[in-house]
Amino acid sequence: MSPPQAAALASAGATALGQGHQTLFQSGWFVVGLLTQVLVVNTHKLPWEPLAGSFKLLPLPPAFYGSLVAILLGYCTLTTVMKRVYIRRYKWL
Repeated sequence: MSPPQAAALASAGATALGQGHQTLFQSGWFVVGLLTQVLVVNTHKLPWEPLAGSFKLLPLPPAFYGSLVAILLGYCTLTTVMKRVYIRRYKWL
């Protein structure tokens, strides 16, 4: 499923649940997103596992981890700023 298809499905799911259940849907979406991100971040261990050769993966250089921290902090900062902009504009989240 492509990202636009996933977004369309999520939007349809939130609409189908109605206003009363949107918070429940958002909570579930948050948990799925969080677990997905944790999985992606933790796959950096894969180059040292037996499957690494099958996927032709190499151990990542130490500089990568500094970049990873910067990217994650930037992601958190940007999402927080955009959430505040959204709340200010639409008075609702």
